[in-house]
Amino acid sequence: MGAEAVRLTIQIHWNDQWHDAAVVSFLDQSKGLRSPLRATYRPEYVARALDAANWPEDQVLAGAYALGVNLPVRFDATYEDGVVAAVLRDIIPQGFGRRRMLEHLGYRHDPGPRADLPLLAHGCVAPVGNLRVKAAAEAFAAKLDTARVPRFTKDEVVGLGEGIIDDGIRTGVPVAAALGAGGEAPKVLLAEDGAGRYALEGTLGDDEIHGHWLVKFPRGRKSPDDVAVLEGEAAVYQVLSARGINTLSGTTLKQDGPPPSLWLPRFDREGGNRFGVESVYSVMGMIGDGAALDHLNVAGRLVAATDSDTVLVDYLVQDVVNTVIGNVDNHGRNVALRKTQKETGLAPYYDLAPMVLDPEGLSRATRWPSEYMQAGQLPAYGKVLEQCARDPVHAKELFAARVYRLRDLGRVLADVGAPDRMLRHSGVRLEFAEQVHDALL
Repeated sequence: MGAEAVRLTIQIHWNDQWHDAAVVSFLDQSKGLRSPLRATYRPEYVARALDAANWPEDQVLAGAYALGVNLPVRFDATYEDGVVAAVLRDIIPQGFGRRRMLEHLGYRHDPGPRADLPLLAHGCVAPVGNLRVKAAAEAFAAKLDTARVPRFTKDEVVGLGEGIIDDGIRTGVPVAAALGAGGEAPKVLLAEDGAGRYALEGTLGDDEIHGHWLVKFPRGRKSPDDVAVLEGEAAVYQVLSARGINTLSGTTLKQDGPPPSLWLPRFDREGGNRFGVESVYSVMGMIGDGAALDHLNVAGRLVAATDSDTVLVDYLVQDVVNTVIGNVDNHGRNVALRKTQKETGLAPYYDLAPMVLDPEGLSRATRWPSEYMQAGQLPAYGKVLEQCARDPVHAKELFAARVYRLRDLGRVLADVGAPDRMLRHSGVRLEFAEQVHDALL
């Protein structure tokens, strides 16, 4: 359609309501997120956000009020291209969700960037976080007005599996909001009502909702290794949450499928509140798509963006966890910031799976510079803290205390059902946390 400009209004949720926050212009819609882009905040939104945050007009306002850490709320500011695309890439349907939305929109195959605008305009209804596209939300609401919304028991959801999306399409229930989670593994977003029944995300009113869930199924061909990845992930959450590590708690593995399903409470929702979620790729101003990252650059940028040693420590601990459990899928969309109106911190660790088992043979996307690697493939975490932390002494103490909680994971993971093929894999380094802790002494 040539270079005709298209504009989309982006809404941001805070104080229990959606706000028309910014307008994004695509100067060449055929190029999708690769188009020249412009984003500007609406003046009335800037005034409202500054007032709600009790924020001086001459200071930068980010956090939950902003599109992203690189796009703070300001009067008369225009943001362009890469940093805008990075934010949109976080919220556009991805992986399984992208494939199913394209099918729903009538595409026989993924046409690449040409599909980005239709996906934003129709599919960006309820992505993880507190952003959405206004046009998508309005179209979804119009469809919902004429739909009869079914509610399912947990057993019915387990029986349908990812086919719950097909069930919705067949019965005329809008499904776009349920496809708002990214990743290759099939994932469905569900809302739980007060009677313990489940409906597709976006189809219940906020006053009816008592819980928000991301239900995850094995990726690939559902092979024994694919199933073991999901089983291992479930065990990891159970052990880490019991030890007070920053991860998901209250997870449940349902194995009476088939296939099995992992039920994950959403960390971006609390009642009617929606918290901002921004991936490391977006923080780095990158679209991503598996692009390589340097841990040291990420660590420095996270501290600069949040002014928080706790965020730095949480990021380093997540790297330790990934190494312990054999999670090589450490790209920049598998770690994120969570932004409330009061503070910004690292999101609870998610997608903590032993991906060394994955039949596709994944490799690490984020690595340490060679000069920060010690003998025995041990990153120089102490050196990183000295270089990046605001208070290196306190940060090192905090890091050591959290790594200490990761000791003896092999035995405990076995006790909660981690599969043998995970625990015996050479890429799972169960003694790594002890090695890291000893190196700090």
